[in-house]
Amino acid sequence: MAYVSIREAAEMTGKSVDTLYRKIRQGKLSASKNHDGDAQIDIAELVREFGALQQQPTTSIKHKPVADAEMQAMQLQLLQAKLDAAEAKLAMKDDMLAMKDQVISALERTVLLLEHKPHPQAPQSAEVITPDQPPAGSPRREMPDAIDLAPAQEQTKKQRKASLLGAKKKGKS
Repeated sequence: MAYVSIREAAEMTGKSVDTLYRKIRQGKLSASKNHDGDAQIDIAELVREFGALQQQPTTSIKHKPVADAEMQAMQLQLLQAKLDAAEAKLAMKDDMLAMKDQVISALERTVLLLEHKPHPQAPQSAEVITPDQPPAGSPRREMPDAIDLAPAQEQTKKQRKASLLGAKKKGKS
């Protein structure tokens, strides 16, 4: 569908501009408005109403690509703006994801510190300590050769009872 201006349609049909406007008002010829608000007529409408045309439009072909180029440029700008907005949103989400990872890492370290249970200290060296040799770094003490453990032993109830009964019998006799 190629559209031409009213003036170009008048040249192609050999009719006056007033005649074309009168046919548009009467509804015998349909017209539309372009993006600038100017009236334009489809070439197929001209052929339907007037038959064969005197010349093919040359100027409309020049105008239409300009209008298309302008439209494409506007669409390209719109798409570029949408792309920029999407890239900015993606970058912001990447930043938020990195911050989330940092927070998780910090929280994991905190949990490890809170759950830390110190292990009992193992001896630094596997040194064998003998009774006549004190541990390294401690003052030397004299150890007795034999220790009497009998007074330290605890007597059972029966043994105490028996000793008490034996002491009473000796006292009565």
